[in-house]
Amino acid sequence: MSETPPAIPGFRPSEWLALMRPRQWIKNAVCLAGVFFSGSAGDPAALGAAFLAAAAFCLLSSGIYVLNDYTDREEDRHHPVKRHRPLAKGSVGPGSAALLAALLAAGTSAILMFLPPTVATVAAAYLMLNLAYSGGGKRVVILDVIMIAAGFVLRILAGTEACGVEASSWILACGFSLALFLGFAKRRAERAATGRVSPRAVLKDYSVALLDRLCLVTAALTLCSYFLFAVLAHEGRGLLITCPPVVFGTLRYLFLLAERGCGEAPEVVLLQDRPIQIAILVWAGLFGWVLYGG
Repeated sequence: MSETPPAIPGFRPSEWLALMRPRQWIKNAVCLAGVFFSGSAGDPAALGAAFLAAAAFCLLSSGIYVLNDYTDREEDRHHPVKRHRPLAKGSVGPGSAALLAALLAAGTSAILMFLPPTVATVAAAYLMLNLAYSGGGKRVVILDVIMIAAGFVLRILAGTEACGVEASSWILACGFSLALFLGFAKRRAERAATGRVSPRAVLKDYSVALLDRLCLVTAALTLCSYFLFAVLAHEGRGLLITCPPVVFGTLRYLFLLAERGCGEAPEVVLLQDRPIQIAILVWAGLFGWVLYGG
Protein backbone atom coordinates (compact mmCIF):
# COMPACT_ATOMS: atom_id res chain seq x y z
CA MET A 1 0.00 0.00 0.00
CA SER A 2 1.56 3.27 -1.13
CA GLU A 3 1.84 6.19 1.23
CA THR A 4 0.51 9.65 0.42
CA PRO A 5 3.40 11.71 -0.94
CA PRO A 6 4.49 14.66 1.21
CA ALA A 7 3.19 18.11 0.36
CA ILE A 8 5.47 20.09 -1.93
CA PRO A 9 5.66 23.81 -1.06
CA GLY A 10 4.86 26.04 -4.03
CA PHE A 11 2.17 28.15 -5.58
CA ARG A 12 -1.18 26.64 -4.70
CA PRO A 13 -4.00 29.20 -4.92
CA SER A 14 -6.25 27.31 -2.51
CA GLU A 15 -3.45 27.07 0.06
CA TRP A 16 -2.55 30.74 -0.37
CA LEU A 17 -6.20 31.62 0.19
CA ALA A 18 -6.29 29.45 3.31
CA LEU A 19 -3.15 31.20 4.57
CA MET A 20 -4.90 34.57 4.13
CA ARG A 21 -7.79 33.36 6.34
CA PRO A 22 -10.67 35.04 4.47
CA ARG A 23 -13.11 34.02 7.21
CA GLN A 24 -11.29 36.44 9.48
CA TRP A 25 -12.17 39.33 7.17
CA ILE A 26 -15.55 39.59 8.86
CA LYS A 27 -13.71 41.29 11.73
CA ASN A 28 -12.87 44.20 9.45
CA ALA A 29 -16.56 45.00 9.12
CA VAL A 30 -16.01 47.14 12.23
CA CYS A 31 -14.40 49.66 9.87
CA LEU A 32 -18.00 50.42 8.86
CA ALA A 33 -19.10 51.09 12.44
CA GLY A 34 -18.32 54.80 12.35
CA VAL A 35 -20.29 55.55 9.21
CA PHE A 36 -23.27 53.51 10.46
CA PHE A 37 -23.35 54.90 14.01
CA SER A 38 -22.86 58.50 12.82
CA GLY A 39 -25.92 58.35 10.59
CA SER A 40 -23.83 58.74 7.41
CA ALA A 41 -24.63 55.35 5.89
CA GLY A 42 -26.82 57.11 3.32
CA ASP A 43 -23.83 59.07 1.99
CA PRO A 44 -22.35 57.07 -0.93
CA ALA A 45 -18.96 58.79 -0.66
CA ALA A 46 -18.62 58.12 3.07
CA LEU A 47 -19.83 54.55 2.70
CA GLY A 48 -17.45 53.89 -0.19
CA ALA A 49 -14.50 55.26 1.77
CA ALA A 50 -15.37 53.06 4.76
CA PHE A 51 -15.52 50.00 2.49
CA LEU A 52 -12.12 50.90 1.04
CA ALA A 53 -10.72 51.09 4.58
CA ALA A 54 -12.22 47.68 5.34
CA ALA A 55 -10.66 46.27 2.15
CA ALA A 56 -7.25 47.70 3.09
CA PHE A 57 -7.47 46.12 6.53
CA CYS A 58 -8.51 42.78 5.02
CA LEU A 59 -5.27 42.69 3.02
CA LEU A 60 -3.20 44.10 5.90
CA SER A 61 -4.57 41.63 8.44
CA SER A 62 -4.02 38.76 6.01
CA GLY A 63 -0.40 39.79 5.65
CA ILE A 64 -0.07 39.78 9.43
CA TYR A 65 -1.67 36.32 9.59
CA VAL A 66 0.95 35.08 7.13
CA LEU A 67 3.71 36.52 9.33
CA ASN A 68 2.19 35.03 12.49
CA ASP A 69 1.74 31.63 10.89
CA TYR A 70 5.37 31.68 9.78
CA THR A 71 6.69 32.50 13.28
CA ASP A 72 4.30 30.07 14.99
CA ARG A 73 4.54 27.19 12.52
CA GLU A 74 6.48 24.91 14.88
CA GLU A 75 4.02 25.46 17.75
CA ASP A 76 1.03 25.13 15.42
CA ARG A 77 2.18 21.65 14.35
CA HIS A 78 1.26 20.43 17.83
CA HIS A 79 -2.13 22.17 17.96
CA PRO A 80 -5.21 20.00 17.20
CA VAL A 81 -6.66 22.60 14.81
CA LYS A 82 -3.80 24.88 13.77
CA ARG A 83 -1.66 21.97 12.57
CA HIS A 84 -3.80 22.00 9.43
CA ARG A 85 -2.72 25.53 8.51
CA PRO A 86 -0.67 25.64 5.27
CA LEU A 87 2.67 26.63 6.80
CA ALA A 88 2.31 24.23 9.71
CA LYS A 89 1.51 21.24 7.51
CA GLY A 90 4.08 22.23 4.87
CA SER A 91 1.77 22.80 1.90
CA VAL A 92 3.14 26.36 1.61
CA GLY A 93 6.86 26.99 1.96
CA PRO A 94 8.52 30.00 3.63
CA GLY A 95 9.48 31.50 0.28
CA SER A 96 5.94 31.35 -1.06
CA ALA A 97 4.65 32.81 2.19
CA ALA A 98 7.10 35.72 1.92
CA LEU A 99 5.97 36.41 -1.64
CA LEU A 100 2.32 36.36 -0.58
CA ALA A 101 3.04 38.74 2.31
CA ALA A 102 4.78 41.14 -0.10
CA LEU A 103 1.83 41.08 -2.50
CA LEU A 104 -0.60 41.75 0.34
CA ALA A 105 1.54 44.67 1.55
CA ALA A 106 1.56 46.11 -1.97
CA GLY A 107 -2.20 45.74 -2.26
CA THR A 108 -2.73 47.44 1.08
CA SER A 109 -0.50 50.35 0.07
CA ALA A 110 -2.34 50.73 -3.24
CA ILE A 111 -5.73 51.01 -1.52
CA LEU A 112 -4.44 53.42 1.14
CA MET A 113 -3.37 55.80 -1.63
CA PHE A 114 -7.07 56.52 -2.29
CA LEU A 115 -7.80 57.33 1.36
CA PRO A 116 -6.83 60.22 3.67
CA PRO A 117 -3.25 60.02 5.01
CA THR A 118 -4.57 59.54 8.55
CA VAL A 119 -5.89 56.12 7.54
CA ALA A 120 -2.36 55.08 6.60
CA THR A 121 -1.20 56.31 10.02
CA VAL A 122 -3.82 54.16 11.74
CA ALA A 123 -2.84 51.20 9.53
CA ALA A 124 0.82 51.69 10.51
CA ALA A 125 -0.20 51.75 14.19
CA TYR A 126 -2.15 48.53 13.64
CA LEU A 127 0.90 46.91 12.03
CA MET A 128 3.17 48.01 14.88
CA LEU A 129 0.67 46.75 17.45
CA ASN A 130 0.61 43.33 15.80
CA LEU A 131 4.38 43.20 15.54
CA ALA A 132 4.56 43.94 19.27
CA TYR A 133 1.95 41.25 19.86
CA SER A 134 3.90 38.68 17.86
CA GLY A 135 7.18 39.81 19.40
CA GLY A 136 6.15 39.06 22.97
CA GLY A 137 2.80 40.56 23.87
CA LYS A 138 0.96 37.35 23.04
CA ARG A 139 2.88 35.59 25.83
CA VAL A 140 1.73 37.98 28.59
CA VAL A 141 -1.49 37.06 30.39
CA ILE A 142 -4.28 39.64 30.04
CA LEU A 143 -2.09 41.91 27.92
CA ASP A 144 -2.47 39.53 24.98
CA VAL A 145 -6.23 40.03 24.86
CA ILE A 146 -6.00 43.77 25.54
CA MET A 147 -3.71 44.12 22.51
CA ILE A 148 -6.19 42.20 20.35
CA ALA A 149 -9.00 44.46 21.54
CA ALA A 150 -6.88 47.53 20.79
CA GLY A 151 -6.60 46.26 17.22
CA PHE A 152 -10.39 46.43 16.90
CA VAL A 153 -10.38 50.01 18.16
CA LEU A 154 -7.82 50.88 15.47
CA ARG A 155 -10.08 49.30 12.84
CA ILE A 156 -12.94 51.54 14.00
CA LEU A 157 -10.65 54.58 13.86
CA ALA A 158 -9.53 53.66 10.34
CA GLY A 159 -13.14 53.60 9.17
CA THR A 160 -14.02 56.94 10.77
CA GLU A 161 -10.89 58.62 9.41
CA ALA A 162 -11.63 57.25 5.95
CA CYS A 163 -15.14 58.70 5.77
CA GLY A 164 -14.42 61.89 7.72
CA VAL A 165 -16.67 61.32 10.73
CA GLU A 166 -15.80 61.64 14.39
CA ALA A 167 -15.10 58.44 16.32
CA SER A 168 -17.26 58.94 19.40
CA SER A 169 -16.09 57.71 22.77
CA TRP A 170 -19.16 55.47 22.90
CA ILE A 171 -18.27 53.61 19.71
CA LEU A 172 -14.72 53.06 20.93
CA ALA A 173 -15.83 51.94 24.40
CA CYS A 174 -18.42 49.49 23.05
CA GLY A 175 -16.00 48.14 20.45
CA PHE A 176 -13.18 47.70 22.96
CA SER A 177 -15.34 45.94 25.56
CA LEU A 178 -16.91 43.62 22.98
CA ALA A 179 -13.47 42.73 21.61
CA LEU A 180 -12.26 41.97 25.15
CA PHE A 181 -15.21 39.65 25.68
CA LEU A 182 -14.67 37.79 22.41
CA GLY A 183 -10.92 37.60 23.08
CA PHE A 184 -11.27 36.04 26.51
CA ALA A 185 -13.99 33.72 25.17
CA LYS A 186 -11.52 32.56 22.52
CA ARG A 187 -8.87 31.91 25.15
CA ARG A 188 -11.41 30.01 27.24
CA ALA A 189 -12.37 27.75 24.35
CA GLU A 190 -8.70 27.12 23.47
CA ARG A 191 -7.81 26.37 27.09
CA ALA A 192 -10.71 23.95 27.50
CA ALA A 193 -9.82 22.18 24.25
CA THR A 194 -6.08 21.71 24.84
CA GLY A 195 -5.52 21.93 28.62
CA ARG A 196 -2.23 23.05 30.13
CA VAL A 197 -0.30 21.09 27.52
CA SER A 198 -1.33 23.65 24.90
CA PRO A 199 1.51 24.72 22.57
CA ARG A 200 0.33 28.33 22.98
CA ALA A 201 2.57 29.48 25.84
CA VAL A 202 0.18 32.03 27.34
CA LEU A 203 -2.59 29.45 27.82
CA LYS A 204 -0.46 27.64 30.40
CA ASP A 205 -0.87 30.67 32.68
CA TYR A 206 -4.63 30.86 32.28
CA SER A 207 -7.06 28.56 34.05
CA VAL A 208 -10.58 27.74 32.93
CA ALA A 209 -11.94 29.18 36.18
CA LEU A 210 -10.10 32.47 35.65
CA LEU A 211 -11.22 32.69 32.04
CA ASP A 212 -14.82 32.01 33.05
CA ARG A 213 -14.66 34.98 35.42
CA LEU A 214 -12.99 37.19 32.81
CA CYS A 215 -15.66 36.28 30.26
CA LEU A 216 -18.43 37.17 32.72
CA VAL A 217 -16.76 40.46 33.66
CA THR A 218 -16.19 41.53 30.06
CA ALA A 219 -19.67 40.41 28.99
CA ALA A 220 -21.10 42.62 31.76
CA LEU A 221 -18.79 45.45 30.67
CA THR A 222 -20.01 45.08 27.09
CA LEU A 223 -23.67 45.21 28.12
CA CYS A 224 -23.12 48.16 30.47
CA SER A 225 -21.24 50.08 27.77
CA TYR A 226 -24.01 49.51 25.26
CA PHE A 227 -26.82 50.37 27.70
CA LEU A 228 -25.07 53.63 28.63
CA PHE A 229 -24.60 54.39 24.94
CA ALA A 230 -28.29 53.72 24.25
CA VAL A 231 -29.38 56.00 27.10
CA LEU A 232 -26.86 58.85 26.86
CA ALA A 233 -25.55 59.04 23.29
CA HIS A 234 -28.87 59.66 21.49
CA GLU A 235 -31.67 62.10 22.11
CA GLY A 236 -34.72 60.44 23.58
CA ARG A 237 -34.94 56.80 24.54
CA GLY A 238 -35.40 55.28 21.11
CA LEU A 239 -32.19 53.26 21.17
CA LEU A 240 -33.35 51.36 24.25
CA ILE A 241 -35.39 49.22 21.88
CA THR A 242 -32.11 47.89 20.47
CA CYS A 243 -30.93 46.54 23.84
CA PRO A 244 -32.84 43.20 23.95
CA PRO A 245 -31.10 41.68 20.88
CA VAL A 246 -27.74 42.84 22.28
CA VAL A 247 -28.49 41.12 25.59
CA PHE A 248 -29.67 37.97 23.81
CA GLY A 249 -26.63 37.82 21.53
CA THR A 250 -24.19 38.27 24.41
CA LEU A 251 -25.85 35.66 26.62
CA ARG A 252 -26.26 33.29 23.67
CA TYR A 253 -22.51 33.52 23.08
CA LEU A 254 -21.86 32.68 26.74
CA PHE A 255 -24.17 29.68 26.37
CA LEU A 256 -22.36 28.43 23.27
CA LEU A 257 -19.02 28.91 25.02
CA ALA A 258 -19.97 27.04 28.20
CA GLU A 259 -22.30 24.35 26.88
CA ARG A 260 -21.24 23.73 23.28
CA GLY A 261 -17.51 24.39 23.47
CA CYS A 262 -17.70 27.10 20.79
CA GLY A 263 -15.74 30.33 20.87
CA GLU A 264 -12.27 29.35 19.66
CA ALA A 265 -13.15 30.92 16.30
CA PRO A 266 -15.59 33.82 16.87
CA GLU A 267 -16.02 34.36 13.13
CA VAL A 268 -17.27 30.77 12.75
CA VAL A 269 -19.85 31.30 15.51
CA LEU A 270 -21.06 34.48 13.83
CA LEU A 271 -21.26 32.78 10.44
CA GLN A 272 -22.90 29.55 11.59
CA ASP A 273 -25.12 30.19 14.62
CA ARG A 274 -28.54 31.15 13.31
CA PRO A 275 -29.94 32.67 16.57
CA ILE A 276 -26.97 35.05 16.84
CA GLN A 277 -27.30 35.95 13.17
CA ILE A 278 -30.98 36.77 13.68
CA ALA A 279 -30.15 38.82 16.78
CA ILE A 280 -27.61 40.85 14.76
CA LEU A 281 -30.10 41.44 11.96
CA VAL A 282 -32.83 42.48 14.40
CA TRP A 283 -30.43 44.81 16.19
CA ALA A 284 -29.24 46.38 12.91
CA GLY A 285 -32.81 46.81 11.71
CA LEU A 286 -33.98 48.44 14.94
CA PHE A 287 -30.89 50.64 15.17
CA GLY A 288 -31.27 51.76 11.57
CA TRP A 289 -34.97 52.48 12.08
CA VAL A 290 -34.29 54.66 15.16
CA LEU A 291 -31.27 56.48 13.74
CA TYR A 292 -32.35 56.90 10.14
CA GLY A 293 -36.12 56.64 10.12
CA GLY A 294 -37.18 57.63 13.63
